Amino acid sequence: MTCPMCHNPATPTICDECKHQTARDLTWLATNCDDLETNRINRAYGTHKGNGGGGRRSEAPTPVREAIADALYLDRTRNLKQTLNTWARCFNQPPAPDGCLAKQARILNSLDLWAPHKTAVSAIYSTEMHRIVVRLAAIVANMDETKIRLGTCPNPECGKPVYAPADAREATCAHCNNTWTATILRRATDTELCETDAEGTAGELAVMLDTFGIEIAPSTIRSWASRGKLMPILDKHGHATKHYRLADAYKLTDTYKQQHLD
Repeated sequence: MTCPMCHNPATPTICDECKHQTARDLTWLATNCDDLETNRINRAYGTHKGNGGGGRRSEAPTPVREAIADALYLDRTRNLKQTLNTWARCFNQPPAPDGCLAKQARILNSLDLWAPHKTAVSAIYSTEMHRIVVRLAAIVANMDETKIRLGTCPNPECGKPVYAPADAREATCAHCNNTWTATILRRATDTELCETDAEGTAGELAVMLDTFGIEIAPSTIRSWASRGKLMPILDKHGHATKHYRLADAYKLTDTYKQQHLD
C-alpha cells in the first residue's frame, strides 16, 4: 500500500509522517486562527490606530490584508473556511461561521480522520489545508516585523520554523530550544524553498518570500510572469490562473543565485 498523500509506502490508511503533519497543521490552526480572525485581520484593515490617529507600522500593507482575507475566506480555488467546512461535513459536523475556524480545527483534530472509509477524503482536504497553513504561517511571520524565518529546525523530532533577526549569526528554536548557526538554517531554507509545493498570487508570493528576508515586489513577480520566466499554474481545463509556484519564483531571486554559486 502507498500513502494517498505522499505516495510512499504506508499502512492501509496513511503514513505516520503525513498523519503527524495533518495533526500539526490542525494544532497550528487551533492555536492561531482566533488571532488571525479577530486580531490580525482587524490590524491589517487598519482598525488599530496609534497616537494622534496615525497608523502604526504594525498595520499591514495592502498585499498582506489581501493575503489574509484570501487565505481565510475569499480565494475561490482554496480558502481555509471552505476547506475545513467541506471536510467537516464529511464527518457530519456543521459548518463553522467566520470567527470560529479555530474551533473547527480542534473538532477535526479530535476525529478519526484516517478511518479506512474516510482516508481518501481526508487526504484531499489535509493536502489543501497544509498549503493554506504554509500561506498563513508566512503572513503571521511577516506581521511580526522584527524577525524573519531563517529556516526549519534541523532537529528531526522538531521541524518547526526558526525565526531570528535578519542579521543574526545563530538562532534558537522556540520549540525544542536547540541553537543553530544562520548558515545551517539558510541552507535548510534554500532546500525547503526549492522543494515546497506552496503556491499563490504575486502578492501572496511576495509576502511568503519576505518572511525569509527575501524582498521581492509583487510587480517584479508579475513582470517575471509576463515575460514567460515564471509559468502560471493551470486549472483543470488547462487554462492559466493567476497562481504561481513559490519554488519557481524563489529560483528567480538573487538569493537563490547566491546560494548556488559555483
